[in-house]
Amino acid sequence: MPLLPATQKTAAGTYTTGVTLSSAGNTPFSFSGRINAIPLGSGFYGSYSGLDLSAIDTVTSGAITWSLTNAGSISGGQYGVIIRGAGTFRNTGFASGTTGTGAGFSQPGTLINSGTLAGQLGAYLKAGGSVTNTGVLGFEASTGLQVMGGTAVVGNSGGGVITGQHNGVVVFAGAEVTVTNAATIRSTGSSASPAQKYYGIQSLSAMSVTNAAGGLISSSGVAVENGANDLPVAD
Repeated sequence: MPLLPATQKTAAGTYTTGVTLSSAGNTPFSFSGRINAIPLGSGFYGSYSGLDLSAIDTVTSGAITWSLTNAGSISGGQYGVIIRGAGTFRNTGFASGTTGTGAGFSQPGTLINSGTLAGQLGAYLKAGGSVTNTGVLGFEASTGLQVMGGTAVVGNSGGGVITGQHNGVVVFAGAEVTVTNAATIRSTGSSASPAQKYYGIQSLSAMSVTNAAGGLISSSGVAVENGANDLPVAD
């Protein structure tokens, strides 16, 4: 996995292995090329990442706050893009983690997506932040968006789709999330078994949902659920 020079801020080439950024001098960084970090013919996806942004500067040992823009195509095994520090990711292109996540944030992050994020998870926020989606979040995913902790604000509008076979959005216990939807949040799965449930939005924690004009939250199972209870949606 090549480590780009400490002051490089753009890349537009084609890479057949993943790319690592580990210097504060790399931010803001703009990518418009192609990364395919999945070994051809290996049958093994493993922990390969397309674009890996470090939390700590390898020279100064200081924390890095990232600003990343992608207008290209990034494919990895576990991650398309993983941002290990705090920061912002603006995606107008494509990013996919074949066995994992299209875009993941280890610290509070801001995701602005008008492109496509794909994988078993479209994207996750580990420590809260915000998501503004007008693109496709969760193409062919099990879950479109996962919020694992912290406080997060999610806005879906402008024809945006947050989608997954099992869940459109999942909120873990301990997280606090506010969702405003004016587009589509959906689960696409179905099952004849009553034990198998699918959710448009499933929350195990504090959450409020506003479904604005033109908004659709749908599932073959439960549209919105908080714990074991259906959650009222404010229209």
